[in-house]
Amino acid sequence: MTAAIQIEHLTKTFRTPFSNKLTTALEDLSLTVPCGAIMAILGPNGSGKSTLLKILLGLLSPTKGTATLFGIPSHNVTARRHIGFLPERPSFEPFLTIQEALLFYGSFSGAGKKSLLQKSKELLEQFQLTQVASLSVRHASQGTLQRLGLAQALLPDPKLLILDEPTTGLDPAGIRFFSHLLSQLKAQGKTVLLTSHLLTQIEETCTHIAILKKGKLLYSENRIPSATPPKASPLEEIYLTQVFNSKEILTYD
Repeated sequence: MTAAIQIEHLTKTFRTPFSNKLTTALEDLSLTVPCGAIMAILGPNGSGKSTLLKILLGLLSPTKGTATLFGIPSHNVTARRHIGFLPERPSFEPFLTIQEALLFYGSFSGAGKKSLLQKSKELLEQFQLTQVASLSVRHASQGTLQRLGLAQALLPDPKLLILDEPTTGLDPAGIRFFSHLLSQLKAQGKTVLLTSHLLTQIEETCTHIAILKKGKLLYSENRIPSATPPKASPLEEIYLTQVFNSKEILTYD
């Protein structure tokens, strides 16, 4: 079976402004992400994670090596038809409402109007955005924008999700919900590649991990996440109980 992502001897160098010196962001990186895997790319800031994602999305070209998505070179626009993407801090046109923004970006997927409306309605409910659907994007909180970004990434029903720090701006309930969402995506056979600094969440949900440092692969592992659904810590339970009513907590379970 063709891997969801196949990276072979990938190298990316940049010329530093003013000094004109070469900086290596990725060095001879080889990595395979099987179909159906939930893989986390870990590493400190400056380790090359964002550069790798940009190459996979066709936003950057590698200096050497190759990257393919389902057997298609990542620079080929056809490869992007299979991808849903969430940047670290998604931004949307401020004059649109939450619902309008979701429909606007969904229109690029090529889905018919009827199916697009139905799918967007389902995602607004799933991500608890129904009550703020008419809210202007300019007035939305960072957490609301992050949930909107997750919804738009899922709208075209992609085979592969690429998520850059997907829990940025989410409160404890939102982070808990995202952990359950990853479990659901895995059950649906989706492939997910994400970056994150939340190691506990990664341990609970991811089937594969890779650790980068200064553009090099230090460590990779295929692993079995916990068989039981992730549970909130005692402090998280207190927070969720005090801030949210029981119905809202159940929505995240």
